[in-house]
Amino acid sequence: MLIRARSFDEAISKAESEAKRYASEKYHNHYGQIVKQRYLKACDAFELYDDPDSGVEVFSTTELVPNSISDDDVINQHLGGKESKDEIQRRRKFFNAELGLDPKGGT
Repeated sequence: MLIRARSFDEAISKAESEAKRYASEKYHNHYGQIVKQRYLKACDAFELYDDPDSGVEVFSTTELVPNSISDDDVINQHLGGKESKDEIQRRRKFFNAELGLDPKGGT
């Protein structure tokens, strides 16, 4: 889903609200089965550097997960483990250096 936001925090907040709304909906599939969805309380955001054109592909996935697999395992598989503040700062410093940006988040 594309979300217009002024910051990553705003984007995550909007994504969480939409995910909660979307996951609360139930529907019947073409076999007549009730399909339930659950929000796992994890979102990710990526900054687009160009405006998307019509028909531009964005990522989406649907997955059947057995009840024996924990929510944390699903999140870690798709988004990775939770990063410490030091790991976030190291990654940001490396990424910003590649783009020629100020490591503190400015330009």
